[in-house]
Amino acid sequence: MWAQGSIAALEEHMNAERSICQRIYGLGILLAVVGGLAGSPLASAAQGQDRAVLRVGTSGDYAPFSMAYGNNVGTSWKPQGFDIAVAEAYARDRNLEIEWVQFQWPHLRRDLARNRFDIAMSGVTQRPERSLIGHYTVPVAATGAVALVRDGRRFSKTEDLNHTGVTIGVNHGGHLERVTRGRFPNATIRAVTGNETVPELLIDGEVDAVVTDTLEAPHWQLGRSGISRLGPFSRDEKSYLVQLDRADLARDLNAWLIAAEANGTLNRLRKTHLGRPSRPQPAAPTMALLSNVAERLSLMPLVAASKRASGRAIEDPEREKAVLGGATRAVREAAGREGTRFPSRAALENFFRSQMEAAKAIQRAALEETPGETSPARTLDLDNDLRPALDRIGSRMAFLLTHLPSKLDPAQVQREATEVLAFSGLDSSQIDAIAESIVAVAHSEDEAEARAVPSRVLSQ
Repeated sequence: MWAQGSIAALEEHMNAERSICQRIYGLGILLAVVGGLAGSPLASAAQGQDRAVLRVGTSGDYAPFSMAYGNNVGTSWKPQGFDIAVAEAYARDRNLEIEWVQFQWPHLRRDLARNRFDIAMSGVTQRPERSLIGHYTVPVAATGAVALVRDGRRFSKTEDLNHTGVTIGVNHGGHLERVTRGRFPNATIRAVTGNETVPELLIDGEVDAVVTDTLEAPHWQLGRSGISRLGPFSRDEKSYLVQLDRADLARDLNAWLIAAEANGTLNRLRKTHLGRPSRPQPAAPTMALLSNVAERLSLMPLVAASKRASGRAIEDPEREKAVLGGATRAVREAAGREGTRFPSRAALENFFRSQMEAAKAIQRAALEETPGETSPARTLDLDNDLRPALDRIGSRMAFLLTHLPSKLDPAQVQREATEVLAFSGLDSSQIDAIAESIVAVAHSEDEAEARAVPSRVLSQ
C-alpha cells in the first residue's frame, strides 16, 4: 500500500502540472477507444503519401530499453534497445519517419506537455501522475525494482537497507527514485542525474546500494564481480506515453501492439534485446486489461484525497450507476466498431462492479493511512484532473474487453491477476473477484445486443 504521506507528496508534485491537466477534453465516462484513422497523418502515410514524422522521445541511458553510446547528440544521435526496435518496427509498418528526441528523466512530463515529441519510448513505467498528462499504451514489458549491493553479509535482505547510516544511489527524477524513497524512508537517498553513472557509485564505494530493475540489473552486473541482488520489491509495467492531443496515435499504436504480440513480433524483439521472450505476454488482451485495471486503481488514493478535500463521500450510488451504464455502452459501441463479439450485459456489469468495489477499498485504506487534512491547494481536482484520466483509461479498457479470447483458463487468469495486481493494495479475494469477472466476460456473448447496435455505429 501507499506509504504515509506519499499521497500528499504526489499531489504537490502534480500541482505544477495542473494547467496541463486542464487541456484534457471532457470525454464521456469510459468512452470506447475506437474509430478509424481516415484523414489522419497515420492514414496518409499508410496510403503511400508523404511520409509523416513520428517524434519519439527517449533517454538513451536506460538499458536494455534505450541506450546511446558516445557523444553523438544532435542530428546523428541514434539510440539502441528494445523500445527503439519497437518504434522502428511500427514506423516501417506505418511508413513513418522517426525523429529521435533525447530527454532527461526529470523533464519527461514537462517535455511531453511542451510538445517536444509525440510519444515517449524509453522503458517508461506506468505511474499515476503520468496517467494524468498523456495516453499510456498497452504494456510491452514488466519489471521489478531491485537493489544491488557489494556487502552481501551486511545486506542479506531488502529490509537491511532501510536504516539510518545506509546510503542508496538511484537515478534522479524517474520512477525508481520514487520507489526507493518510499521503500527506504530511513536511508539516505542519493539521486544523481544520468542513469548510466549510478552503478559507478556502488563500484567506487560512494554508496552502500543502488536501485535499478530486473532487466537493467544484469547490464550493471556484467563484468563486475561480488555484486548481490535484493528484491524485487515492486512490479512495474513498461508502456509508451503518448501526448495528450494524439489520441489517434495512441489508438493506432495499441492496435498495432496487440497484433504484434499475437504474431510474435514483440517476443522476437524481446528475445533479441531483453534476453528472453515474455510469458505471459504483456500486450496480449488479458494481461493488457489487467494492467489497465492496475493503472486505474493506482489513481484511487488521489481520488480519495480529492474527495476528502471537497467533502465528497467515497460512496456515490448515483455516480456509480452512471459509470456502470456508460461503461457497458462503451463496450457495446467498441464491439460494433471493431466487429468483435458482444459480451453479455450481466457479465460486463459484474466486471465493472468488481472494479468499483476494489477502488472504494483502496480509497478507504488511503484515507486511513494519511490522517489529517490535505491542503486544497495541493489536491487534484476530481472533475478536471482525475476523471478525464479515468475516462482515457476506461476507453482503452472498453477496447481491450472486446478483444478478449472467447475462452480463457480461469486458473491462468487468476495467476496473472495475482501477478499484475500484487502491489495494488487489494487482498486476494478482491483480486480473485476481478479475475473471475474477466473470465465471465470472455466466456459470454449477447447476440441480442449485437443485433441492437445501430448500423450507423458499425460504419463509423
